[in-house]
Amino acid sequence: MNAQIRRLAVALIVMILALMGALTYQQFFFAPTLNAHPLNRRVTDAYWNQERGKIVTGDGALVLAQSLPVENGPEVTYARNYPQGAKYAHITGYFPAAIRGQMTDLEKAAEPILSGKADSQWMQRLQDLFTGAQPQAGNVSLTINPAVQDAMTAALSGKTGAAVALNPKTGEILGMASSPAFDPNSLSGPDGNALQNTYNALIADPQKPLLNRAISELYPPGSTFKIVTTAALLSHGTVAADTIVDAPDTLDLPGTDVKLSNFAGESCGNGQVPLHQAFALSCNTPFAALGMQLGGEPLQAQAKAFGFGTVPNVPLTGVASEFPPPEAPSFLANAAIGQQSVRVTPLQMAMVASTIANDGKTMTPYLINQELSSDFQVLKQYAPQVLSQAVSPEIAASIRQMMVEVVQSGTGKAAGIPGLNVAGKTGTAETGVGHGLDHWFVGFAPAENPRIAVAIVVEDPQGIRGTGGTVAAPLARSILQAGVSQ
Repeated sequence: MNAQIRRLAVALIVMILALMGALTYQQFFFAPTLNAHPLNRRVTDAYWNQERGKIVTGDGALVLAQSLPVENGPEVTYARNYPQGAKYAHITGYFPAAIRGQMTDLEKAAEPILSGKADSQWMQRLQDLFTGAQPQAGNVSLTINPAVQDAMTAALSGKTGAAVALNPKTGEILGMASSPAFDPNSLSGPDGNALQNTYNALIADPQKPLLNRAISELYPPGSTFKIVTTAALLSHGTVAADTIVDAPDTLDLPGTDVKLSNFAGESCGNGQVPLHQAFALSCNTPFAALGMQLGGEPLQAQAKAFGFGTVPNVPLTGVASEFPPPEAPSFLANAAIGQQSVRVTPLQMAMVASTIANDGKTMTPYLINQELSSDFQVLKQYAPQVLSQAVSPEIAASIRQMMVEVVQSGTGKAAGIPGLNVAGKTGTAETGVGHGLDHWFVGFAPAENPRIAVAIVVEDPQGIRGTGGTVAAPLARSILQAGVSQ
């Protein structure tokens, strides 16, 4: 072989290797970038032409999301449909096939199973490969209790706020609602321009209907945080439920000329009361004083044990609740009663109530019950998981009895259910914006053998509605009733 032929052969080999390398890079390493490119119509068309799986309630009786064929559409073969409308909007999210990349909530979190690409579906994909069948999407079954969800949406109708209900023993999310909501059907269809206009209008709405306040909005918890403070006090042996504590009408805050008072300037007994009575009456001054005495680090550690500082993934991703270490005694006093920089989600406070209901054990909340095949055969069963042992069973039992007293004779009477022991805690938090208040109730029922725990918050920007006991407690009662009647 002469030199020219040899050089030509080497050049051809180099070109072939370069081509193979380029193809390998494009197919394996650069593929995600190509798939995500906004001008890649092949991926968009694949979304349009695919029949996605269903999202259903645990018994499969209620369909929350499904794909329906689009007749006479120019390109779209299927469009997403949400039979329950706004009621489950912040759970299902939306899937606008005509606008790539804007799927949200479960439509996004459960995308692998709904599109047939989940690990649990590998055998089905293998069968389809050999038989030449069209890929089959899977379905998702949720932990939601429709009766609880109905009660939640009714309770929040016409209000701004959110609610979460959990099974205390498992962490299953029985209900999750945020108000105001939106109709996800308005964000589904073949007309991309119309969908974009609707989306822009929802984003611009000052009431934030797209925001899931249950997991993504942080509120001051007010006196519902006294559950956490009490847990820390009892765990450190500072006091017991029947310890007589000072409960003055006002408390001087160290380093300031400010006096902290009880809600609306009320007195707490005769100035000295048992801790359980201070809890039932939601007195501020004794808990502020005891919080300063205990210190910020124990309070922060107790909050962390309940789940503060952890970003929940249920699998909807929310925000972490916050208990920053107070920088001064006066800050600590306010933090101990759920003010200052303490911020929580309704999901977090439902976890706090569930922990007390579950003998001090905090369960990881979760929303997906099962991954199902296209013909609804179980591919994957989700199981309860323990997040932490936040307090001992003995301390949980003590706080549980205090919470029963709240409903029987304290600030939470409006949450009472005839013939049933309900445990609860009210809260009325100052938002720091004008006269704004957030009204809270957290609790569970039946107190002896809890089947449902709930947290609900109602926003009151003008501070004119009332208190947690008058605003939130009656709403929580209807949700608890729905949960125990099943």
